[in-house]
Amino acid sequence: MNNYAPALWQLLLAYPRGKPKGFEEKFYLLRYELDGRPNYTLRHRMAFPFSGGVALVDRDFYVSHGYNASQAISGLIPVPEGTVVFSRNRVSTDQIGGFGSAMKRGIGRGVMAKQLTEIFQRSRASYQQNMSAAPISDSAGLLR
Repeated sequence: MNNYAPALWQLLLAYPRGKPKGFEEKFYLLRYELDGRPNYTLRHRMAFPFSGGVALVDRDFYVSHGYNASQAISGLIPVPEGTVVFSRNRVSTDQIGGFGSAMKRGIGRGVMAKQLTEIFQRSRASYQQNMSAAPISDSAGLLR
């Protein structure tokens, strides 16, 4: 990320100082079911266009149960052959500790990798069906 969008990288390290031009952000309070009970999450969503591409960052900085915090960075980077789609996600939890914690983390990574692969495959199929995609901007609904 530092090679393609150094301003975003610096922002992530120094937030809230140094918000670069084109940077957009919103805060959300989410309520959803998790393990059969309501869960509340405070989310910070950021969008940052750079060099013809875009990066999106979601930071969950309060979660009532299930996990402690998370940060997901994803985006689109133009290359001569088309577009590279990337995603990086990090979740912190104190619920996976003690005996067998390494095995539990491995299982969790496997489940998440399968789910993310399915999401990207559905996204690719949807995009291929509609090649007249809207330009990358908030008007395309990036922050919604």
